[in-house]
Amino acid sequence: MKELEKLLNEIRHLRNCSISFLGVKVHDNQASMGKLAALFGLKDLDYIYIEIPLEEASAILTQLLHKDMAYDSQILPLGKASDFVARIMNQIDSRKAHFYTNRRLGSSIWNPATEATFDNGILILQEEKIICIWFGDED
Repeated sequence: MKELEKLLNEIRHLRNCSISFLGVKVHDNQASMGKLAALFGLKDLDYIYIEIPLEEASAILTQLLHKDMAYDSQILPLGKASDFVARIMNQIDSRKAHFYTNRRLGSSIWNPATEATFDNGILILQEEKIICIWFGDED
């Protein structure tokens, strides 16, 4: 868990042009996705969070680390963004994880999880912990 927290701190510093909701928390297996998201300051509305496969979660995170949502400006080179995502995914047991987002890859439609003009990210739900990697950008 220490390595994962270190990676999240690196991301916070590298993607400093936005609002970041990053962290790892222990959770109650009985809580809804909205309640779990609210642990990180995201909206407590279950309908916002849709389950997606690992591959899509990785692609969304890569895109969010590569470019901002407001102006499509580069934050990190694509290769470096991909490397960060690979390092994150290496810290979790993807066979037992569930991935959630508020916007499908390539879609221009989303349900806002924050008050930011644009927001997107991934919640990674595991048996005893939830990981939040979420960003909000303003235009």
